[in-house]
Amino acid sequence: MSRIKQILVKLASLEGTTRLISLSFAIGVFIGFSPFLGLHTLMALTLCVLTRLNKPALMIGAFLNLPWILVPYYTFATWLGTVILDMPGRSFPAQLGLTDIMSREFFEWLVSQWVLLIPAFTGSLLLSVILALLAYKAAAIFLNRYRSSGLKMTKAMDS
Repeated sequence: MSRIKQILVKLASLEGTTRLISLSFAIGVFIGFSPFLGLHTLMALTLCVLTRLNKPALMIGAFLNLPWILVPYYTFATWLGTVILDMPGRSFPAQLGLTDIMSREFFEWLVSQWVLLIPAFTGSLLLSVILALLAYKAAAIFLNRYRSSGLKMTKAMDS
């Protein structure tokens, strides 16, 4: 829960309108959970340079996707994509542990399943849009409540 508090403290301390901060944060969340794995930082930095979005809020959102979330998130996104695209017959190994994922056999299986890139992209794109919409709404509600209360962040978080 302390990570959530840290994020809320950072968002609440930013200057700008609630709408701009919420939008910037949501776009960052979209980028962080988008199917463009490996390009998240580049995409976020590019938007920071090219737009008038709130740069810290955008970067906070972009880096919510932590390394230990990646495997379960993209696995679920790929599964969701196979359901959306109605791709029966695509199956994942029955059990996946960390040692399984790091093995040569898993890598060979993954390469053999290259057709999963389309459902992975589809599922991840859908989930990143949903998460961005939720992030916008959550940030806007929080910032409106926080700013209308006039309390310091530490007092608001303690209650």
